[in-house]
Amino acid sequence: MRRATVLLALGFVLALPGGAKAAAPSGCGPRGDHIYHMVWGGIPRIATLHVPPKLAHKALPLVIALHGAGGDGPDFEEHSGLVPTSDDAGFAVVFPTAAGNHYWNISRSPGAADDVGFVAALIDRLVRVGCADLARVYATGVSNGGGMAALLGCALSDRITAVAPVAGGYRALPPCTPTRPVSVLEIHGSRDRVVPYAGTPPDRLGSVPRFLVSWASLDGCGPTAQRRSIARATMSAIWPACKGGARVQGIKLYGAGHEWPGSEPPEDDGPSDLNAAETVWAFFASVAAGGSTG
Repeated sequence: MRRATVLLALGFVLALPGGAKAAAPSGCGPRGDHIYHMVWGGIPRIATLHVPPKLAHKALPLVIALHGAGGDGPDFEEHSGLVPTSDDAGFAVVFPTAAGNHYWNISRSPGAADDVGFVAALIDRLVRVGCADLARVYATGVSNGGGMAALLGCALSDRITAVAPVAGGYRALPPCTPTRPVSVLEIHGSRDRVVPYAGTPPDRLGSVPRFLVSWASLDGCGPTAQRRSIARATMSAIWPACKGGARVQGIKLYGAGHEWPGSEPPEDDGPSDLNAAETVWAFFASVAAGGSTG
């Protein structure tokens, strides 16, 4: 796969390989992968932007895809299935890598990397060069990256329209204060032993139902979720009548553990046939279109 290198240093100076300065491109650039280097808060950061074919020179929907603890952007790009989904559907997807031990700072600890600021700067840069459409910026992630996607929905609600954490960890999240309604899809296995669906005893911190109810309240949704089976061992809960056209949905995968469903290579994800990459994008596309999430 073709890879181009772009440097975003202090002041976001755009450079070509070899150090020659260049004018900011119009759009995302050529199809394929582009490596972005950035210094943020004194820490070198890196992200891989994947650009779908044929649409590289217009502002595209942008999905921020966040790896789990100990992983990195290239690894998540490889196994998440988001690249072929991007190519088929025509959206750009960026895979940042967490700093240090590759663990996202979802508690916003002042002694750790400013991941919110890093992602905000990355979004701003991609919008500025005409690659990303600010009205269609979304975030997803798995495990610790799912918690980070949830945090971004709270902290960057002025930039992000919808988030879709998968098997996310939520117990360390700070209070959520979005400035506008943000649509949320949460996908979680009923047998997740790393971040249990019902939360961690005895206080049940990180409970998925509690997380979803909190977002339904933040988005001004109706108090009662509408539940139905959408596939084998797959239950959907949707909160109706949210403000600003937002929507809140949870998908529970019975018998599934801690994973990104539909990953390559396959994980032990239980009897459900759900594909996370396709499901997440269908949710984002439905939010953009103002339609039902199913």
